[in-house]
Amino acid sequence: MPEWLNGPLVGWVESVLKQPVPAFADLVDEDALRRSVRGLAQRRGWESVGRIWPYLHLKWMLARSV
Repeated sequence: MPEWLNGPLVGWVESVLKQPVPAFADLVDEDALRRSVRGLAQRRGWESVGRIWPYLHLKWMLARSV
């Protein structure tokens, strides 16, 4: 999974982060999430990705339901 988020899914991650989703913004500090995602290049471990993935997935799901 770390290789996917730093490789083939990097475009998807960027598009998810750019999309405004008010319901998500009410729940999550998006600036902190962006900083964490940018830091993935240095922390390529499963633990790091495992902490970030649920937030990305939640934002993507909320964006799809709007």
